Amino acid sequence: DSGKTQLGLGLAATWLGNSPVLPLLTGSIENSGNVLLIDGETLNDEFTDNLKQHRLTNFLGKRLFYFSIYDDDLPSFAGKFSLLDSDFREGLVTYAIENNCRLIILETLTG
Repeated sequence: DSGKTQLGLGLAATWLGNSPVLPLLTGSIENSGNVLLIDGETLNDEFTDNLKQHRLTNFLGKRLFYFSIYDDDLPSFAGKFSLLDSDFREGLVTYAIENNCRLIILETLTG
């Protein structure tokens, strides 16, 4: 683990006002929008542990939305899980808008 996931989750926690990593930046920023994290690398059990470490478990599905290449139940647009795929890109944008995600974190996706 080179720290990309930790950095991404630390950024998400800060954005959501719940930062154990950057405690000086904590606060209530409800109107900042939600976070969409797209992960093409981290296994589900490791990601769950990371969510707990960053105190983000309660945000999942409410203000933190997450797609993983390892999910069994991905939306239909995420079939190829590649930014080269126009359906994937367009689906991500639509999903982000529908869920008020103003911060999108892309982690280790193919070009």
